Amino acid sequence: MNAKSLKPMSFEENKNVQLSILKDVAAFCEKNNLEYFLAYGTLIGAVRHEGYIPWDDDIDIQMPRDSYDKFIELYAKECEANGSVYRLITPYDACAKHTMLKVIDSRTVKIESGIRYDSEYLGIDIDVFPIDGMPSNKLLFHVWYQLLYVAYSFAHLKNLDYQSGRLKRRFWGTLMSVLPIKRSWILNFAGFIHSLCPISTSNYVGSMEMPFNSKKNRVPKRIFSGFIMKKFEDAMFRCPSDYDFILTSLYGDYMKLPPLEKQVTHHTNNVFWKEDYEI
Repeated sequence: MNAKSLKPMSFEENKNVQLSILKDVAAFCEKNNLEYFLAYGTLIGAVRHEGYIPWDDDIDIQMPRDSYDKFIELYAKECEANGSVYRLITPYDACAKHTMLKVIDSRTVKIESGIRYDSEYLGIDIDVFPIDGMPSNKLLFHVWYQLLYVAYSFAHLKNLDYQSGRLKRRFWGTLMSVLPIKRSWILNFAGFIHSLCPISTSNYVGSMEMPFNSKKNRVPKRIFSGFIMKKFEDAMFRCPSDYDFILTSLYGDYMKLPPLEKQVTHHTNNVFWKEDYEI
């Protein structure tokens, strides 16, 4: 696929496509009694702006592991049965570029800086992070976290464009590209580490599905015991009932706007329509 022949999308079109995906996922979860929550910058956006953070351009949600697994099983089948334009990209898929679940719009193309594309471009997406159990003991949590950090870092490095970026990233990206280690082996190891802390028997939970998830994600399980509905753009979505605890843990005074020079997107993506589609 030649990206130069595609139709570029605007910043607003990109966000509208993501919002449409979120609405479809949320409706599916409600219909099938699956739990989900707005997360990270998307949660800040709902609380502080009743929509996107003005300079942000992505959507993140979280699901408890049991809902997450059922969602993967059921949503893919429904999309196929209904001829939906939406498609799941799991971390195990050959075309996957990241270690978290993505729901993409197959009518679109998204090219991310620093990611190697050998054959297939992916589409505009929303990110879905599983909520897993985490160790209560701080020392065990540190060890547990480091094991997953290394595993997800290596899995992520397998798909980096190792010919660009900082020297350290090029070195590790090149090394991972030549080592005879399958990405699925790394993900299986991460899955085993997760299995040591079932959410049902854990007092602490959080998302640790990629190297960018910090230790601050670890919160008491009660934080996700209920939800409240909050407005995000023109619709209402589930948010953790104690969203203040989560956002304060992650970001500090999240209601305070950052300095103007930091009010910029942290992504460098190019997005396109595959054909003359419009929303």
